[in-house]
Amino acid sequence: MEQWDVLIVEDDESLLLVTRDFLEDNGLKVKICSSGSSALGLIKKNDFKLVVLDINLPDIIGFEVCNIIRKTSKVPIIFLSARISDKDKVTGLEIGGDDYISKPYSLNELLYRIKAQIRRKYDYDAKVNENFDLFSFGQITVNFSSRKILINGIEKDFPAKEFELLTYLIKNKNKSISKETLYNEIWGFNSLGEINTLSVHIRRLREKVEKNPSRPEFIKTIWAFGFRFEV
Repeated sequence: MEQWDVLIVEDDESLLLVTRDFLEDNGLKVKICSSGSSALGLIKKNDFKLVVLDINLPDIIGFEVCNIIRKTSKVPIIFLSARISDKDKVTGLEIGGDDYISKPYSLNELLYRIKAQIRRKYDYDAKVNENFDLFSFGQITVNFSSRKILINGIEKDFPAKEFELLTYLIKNKNKSISKETLYNEIWGFNSLGEINTLSVHIRRLREKVEKNPSRPEFIKTIWAFGFRFEV
């Protein structure tokens, strides 16, 4: 299986080629395609560190491509789209996207976000937890080394960013952590971005780990500041 840094899936050929050339000029090994079906075929045959995925593809909408990828892979996915509504952005994050960039975009910004996602993902995977491998709360057990989460003894799917966010909260349990700190630690950026990506992921975590997400027992909101994992 051949290794690549980035797969770009974009049906605008001129934009696709300009983006590829820019990323390659900045040291990334890039493969390109212009349809969802081609992307899925390439992902089966190649090892990518990250996928840049347009939403409006000619055959399969990017959201559905992401859904299919997430059934077998936790590769970071950055959505690109001319769709600028918060609803579309939230949808992209909820189905497993790690970031969302609206068109038109700066090539320098795209490069920065790609490198940040790759760094966060693979630095995290390379860390060895010297303190503990398992943590349980309520009916939930988190295995940090295998990146698996069991709820009532049944393994549940947690996208990469949700797992990293929950892990960070657990390892800083009973501490109040600002939104800015969480965003920077998990996504590698110094600001909260175009939409509140963090809030979307917190809501999804609560839906999975809390008995009553509207009155959370574990993941508490610290008003006007951030969040705290309480046990």
